Amino acid sequence: MLMIAYSCAEKKEQKNGAENAIKADIGKSDIQSDTVGLYLFWEEFKSLAMKGDFLQLAEISYFPFLNHGSFITKKEFYDVRFPDYILEDIKKSNSPVKSDMIFEEGVDSRGNIVESPFNGDEEWPVFAVDLNGASLYFSKIDGKFVFIGLLYGE
Repeated sequence: MLMIAYSCAEKKEQKNGAENAIKADIGKSDIQSDTVGLYLFWEEFKSLAMKGDFLQLAEISYFPFLNHGSFITKKEFYDVRFPDYILEDIKKSNSPVKSDMIFEEGVDSRGNIVESPFNGDEEWPVFAVDLNGASLYFSKIDGKFVFIGLLYGE
């Protein structure tokens, strides 16, 4: 529940502006209410990444997973490793933030076309952590946050 308190000295225009801002955020209520959940997921993700535990990372990931321009399976994901510079950036990065990133169709390791559900549909929002030279992507699916992609900068 969101509560806003005003002092008696505040102007009516400020109150109306705050109410309008709340109305504008109603469509984003799931994202707004998930701040703590996203933070907790990020802390778990960081812990697993620091340990290099890709078996457990796979359990909190979505497949097919977008790995540097190619969609991979869960089995292929087990062989993914974060370079040291990415681990250092993960260690000191803040929680993911809402992203406008759209994942279009791509190909898997066998050359098959894969359609991504992360195509701008508000039902599956995308969150990102931008690192120096790479970006990590996350979404919320069926009430749970998942790791959906790793893209290296070009």
